[in-house]
Amino acid sequence: MHTTILCSVHCSYLFFFSFIPFVLIAAPTARTNSLFVVKHSPISYYAQWVTHTIVQRHESYIRVEAATFIRSCTSSSSSSAYPGAATFIRSCTMTIKSFSVDYLRNNEQGIFSSGDTITGRISLVALKETTLQSLCVKVKGKAEVKWMELDGQNTVVCSDKKKYFGLRKVLREGKGDGSEIITPGRHVYPFTFQIPAKEMPSSYVGKCGKITYSLKAKLIRTLWLIDKAKTEFPFLSKADIIIPGLREPQYGSKVVFLATGNVSIGIHIETMVYLPGEAIEVLIEIHNNSTRTVTPNFSLYEKQSFFAKHKRKVYTHDIITAIGDPVPAATRQTATKVLTVPSQLSVSFLDCSILNLEYMLKVSLDIPMAKDPEVNLLVVILLDKSKAAEERLQEYSWSK
Repeated sequence: MHTTILCSVHCSYLFFFSFIPFVLIAAPTARTNSLFVVKHSPISYYAQWVTHTIVQRHESYIRVEAATFIRSCTSSSSSSAYPGAATFIRSCTMTIKSFSVDYLRNNEQGIFSSGDTITGRISLVALKETTLQSLCVKVKGKAEVKWMELDGQNTVVCSDKKKYFGLRKVLREGKGDGSEIITPGRHVYPFTFQIPAKEMPSSYVGKCGKITYSLKAKLIRTLWLIDKAKTEFPFLSKADIIIPGLREPQYGSKVVFLATGNVSIGIHIETMVYLPGEAIEVLIEIHNNSTRTVTPNFSLYEKQSFFAKHKRKVYTHDIITAIGDPVPAATRQTATKVLTVPSQLSVSFLDCSILNLEYMLKVSLDIPMAKDPEVNLLVVILLDKSKAAEERLQEYSWSK
């Protein structure tokens, strides 16, 4: 008794069919218990016609349906029902033992920048001979954000993506007649890309978004037998941030009026720009004309801003916090507080349309029984280019 197994693909432009069967026709026999394709039946010709006419439009859907078919055939419950199909599928999927992509590190940290050349390789191990349709690799840089928020009683997903660049190379390509094969054993395919010489933000992973740079490899053996591999590499922007008054002294002040008098706070820093590991000297002047004792609080915090669908999501996180000396009532005090920027802090970037990373210096006064006044100044963290240049002289080594 022959059993026919059909996968279905939705075809919207054929209004009189909801689903079109095709792909595999399994007929396990009692004698051989094997799987074969019926080549000369009407349904076979129909399947071929469907494949040629809609495979391009429905390629992703076809692969999903085929993957579902594979899982159903190789599951424990279905293996006994379709033993020939299960054996055939397992033999196909186990042909490639390993498939990976890696890159050559150009310094100790493996950090790349605009204009750099990235050299890598695709490695695969085949257990037996298999056909090949195409083998390609892609290098890509992109930013993406995603978060959920309430809109009345509904939950809305806010998301957006921005592509910085994408380059693709085909390393091997078949002719479609099955003549291109991969022999058993280990195979290595080298490749080289040059990262575009344009301004792009550094790699970053935030609360609701990230900026990533990656290499992706894809091996297509048949329509539904596809092997994929991916690895990310760190990218560091060398672009200078252009802000008016970037290297000029920064000032800020605030006054709060109380029933017993007023309290004012003024802060000063030498510049807006600092490097990781540098010290921020904060000069603070407090005029306490009230009857209460006030205490200054200092913090350096990061501000992550995400943008999608005309909406904005902001996340803040304290990096450094400190408390100053109390200032008694009816006194005036001037003091200096030093905050050291962590050496591993990510550099600022303000030029991404969907994701920004800023740093703020906040100084506030803790006033009992009153709203605390605070002053915020923008602090820009830039790359220490002299250190980066030294790191680039390190010996080359493979990343994996």
